[in-house]
Amino acid sequence: MKRKRIALIGASGRMGQAIASALQKDKSVSLDLGFSKSRPSEKVVKQFFVYKTKFDLKDFNQIDLIIDFSSSSCSLKALKLATHARIPFISGTTGFSKKQFAYFERASKKIPIFYSSNFSFGILVLRKILSDPQLKKFFQRVEIEETHHRLKKDRPSGTAKTLQKDLSLDFGPVRIHSIRKGVEPGHHRVLFKNNFEQIELSHKAFSREVFSNSISLILNFMAGKRIGFFDMMSL
Repeated sequence: MKRKRIALIGASGRMGQAIASALQKDKSVSLDLGFSKSRPSEKVVKQFFVYKTKFDLKDFNQIDLIIDFSSSSCSLKALKLATHARIPFISGTTGFSKKQFAYFERASKKIPIFYSSNFSFGILVLRKILSDPQLKKFFQRVEIEETHHRLKKDRPSGTAKTLQKDLSLDFGPVRIHSIRKGVEPGHHRVLFKNNFEQIELSHKAFSREVFSNSISLILNFMAGKRIGFFDMMSL
């Protein structure tokens, strides 16, 4: 069987490396192109057939699918090229403005796009639990607390904003408390309150591998898709 040729944007970052490690175990794909703004160690470079610090349309001529874990500006550049070349696009990059993210929705009318601020199965299950109408029936107030490592750039996290969007449909505006400390990969707590009691639902990641564990499933899900916008709730 012919291997699917992958381009990984943001290949030298924490998540990029977790994704690359996971894909090296997947015999149905090959890591043909890696990209980061600066050249990383040779250990990272050797994971890919070609490694670059700049990319343009011709670099994607032989690519079957693009995976992106970079910055908002780099992600949008890659998405525009993917749209032009009609290449499926998977992204976990966060930090987009509403105007920037609107381009994802427009592009999904031309290519298949899978986007999620969090690729873990645990957050997927948490989001499904949060959709339970019983929560709105018995609790009137809800808050989100998210804790990440001190180097994380976006605040609040993309996952916290996704949970906020889910909950705001039933609860209206939802407050997010953001904490940055240590080397925490990710801890999200959702607190439901009424005048008499409180319950807490939480998800804690032990390592970044939890976010890359789903990538092969997502690749299989995207196979054969021609257009459309998909996320973890689509699986």
